Amino acid sequence: MAEAERWYARLKAADCLASERMEFQRWRAVPEHAAAFAKTEARWQSLQKLSEHAEFQELSQRVLADTALPDRKLRHGALAAAVLITLLGGLTLWTIRVQEPQAVAYATELGERSTIKLADGSLMLLNTATDLDVRLGNEARRVALHHGEALFTVAHDETRPFTVTAGDGAVTALGTRFQVRNEADQVTVTLIEGRVALVREETQERVQLAPGDQARFTLAKPGVTLQRVDSDLVTSWSTGRLRFRATALANVIEEVNRYSATKIHVADPALARTPISGTFDSGDSESVVAALETLLGVQVTRQSDGSILLRSR
Repeated sequence: MAEAERWYARLKAADCLASERMEFQRWRAVPEHAAAFAKTEARWQSLQKLSEHAEFQELSQRVLADTALPDRKLRHGALAAAVLITLLGGLTLWTIRVQEPQAVAYATELGERSTIKLADGSLMLLNTATDLDVRLGNEARRVALHHGEALFTVAHDETRPFTVTAGDGAVTALGTRFQVRNEADQVTVTLIEGRVALVREETQERVQLAPGDQARFTLAKPGVTLQRVDSDLVTSWSTGRLRFRATALANVIEEVNRYSATKIHVADPALARTPISGTFDSGDSESVVAALETLLGVQVTRQSDGSILLRSR
């Protein structure tokens, strides 16, 4: 935090050099540094807004009047003390009034789904093995998706943007429906209704999504891939079933494995590329294996660790 405060002050200076700004960008590339700087920036912006309040200005004038002395030298010292006291008073008011809202954490276990209704009327549907926290403030609504997947139906509020952060990306909306997935250093954003903006702070990339768009990026790598998808298929998990259309078996198995402790593996590369269309109950690996054994004639081997291996006959 001390480093973040020094950087904040230096960047505001008129003589801040371009080389210093580049050094700052390298420093902020560390996630902990970026979080500290964001917190510092938010605090000073809140304090700036607070300084414009009538009560704050009245306090400043009163402290200055009470500490005024006739002697010029003493008056200079009193003025410095008054500024310090006023700042401390302002910080006290800031702590009470505009303190960062407390984060509320939500999580699901393997194979579990959970629906959460937030105080603002927004809905969150958490998919399997998901971990996130929510901060609802007077000026913004923020969700940090640490791991997993969630479908958001956002209550419209022009005064409080709804932002979901995942990795180094942030998705902002006022009132819309979208899905965010954060797994294996890859973030995927799918828009179902409305419009959202995806911004990657580290690379300064910005992408506007329309309904049916899916944006995907990998952490620590530049670039955002945008493609059109069938949002009904992408969000099928929200109904408790997984739907696939001409999807490679390897990708089907990867998705099925997210919901069950019984893992399925495909030993044959050619079999892994076989396109699959169908609907399966999420978390029911046995039914998936039975269907593949019947329809594709695959050979099923149950391993000692409980996993299932599929091979072409």
